Amino acid sequence: NRGVFRVAVSGGSFPKILGSGIEQLEDKGNSWGKWQVFWADERCVALNDEESSYKGFKENVLSTLAKYGKEIPNDSVFTIESDAQNKETNQLAQSYSQLISQQFGTTDTERDCKIPEFDMIFLGMGPDGHTASLFPGNSLQESTQIVVAIEDSPKPPPRRITLTNFVFAHARHIVFVVTGASKQPILKRIFVDNDESLPSAVVSSQAR
Repeated sequence: NRGVFRVAVSGGSFPKILGSGIEQLEDKGNSWGKWQVFWADERCVALNDEESSYKGFKENVLSTLAKYGKEIPNDSVFTIESDAQNKETNQLAQSYSQLISQQFGTTDTERDCKIPEFDMIFLGMGPDGHTASLFPGNSLQESTQIVVAIEDSPKPPPRRITLTNFVFAHARHIVFVVTGASKQPILKRIFVDNDESLPSAVVSSQAR
């Protein structure tokens, strides 16, 4: 209805899975130009670094679309700053929060925090139950900001920014993209036991 489809995507294996899915579609669709792409979390590295989630998306999704004459316009792909490796993590989180607020027409202040409502957020899940860059035991799970900084991620690289549970809870749709037999035990704890010590379980329980 708004003429735009706002999504937040994850890194890890997700770009390869989405790229492979596009390859298998007989009809590649004509709505890609309506997509606006943001990141659910991102590593604070250069955009051409092998650890960059944007780079994985570019190589697996944007390149696949281009092969079939489709595209998400460059000005609809909202990355962190290109020289992120040279910026303070808190500065990157604040800048990305402001970017999201500008695109959604929202504000992010302590007194007036209007939350961006994504149409869909694609999330991965670690064997420890983490999702995006929210890890078990981290107090950032309680944040009411849009984007927060992580300086000491238990999974390298240590410096990251991530959307928060506050944002995930307001998304129209949350999609967990999970593969591998190693994830089976944690899936039970999340979706059957609803173990809210795990960030993925918190996101799942709050989803609309």
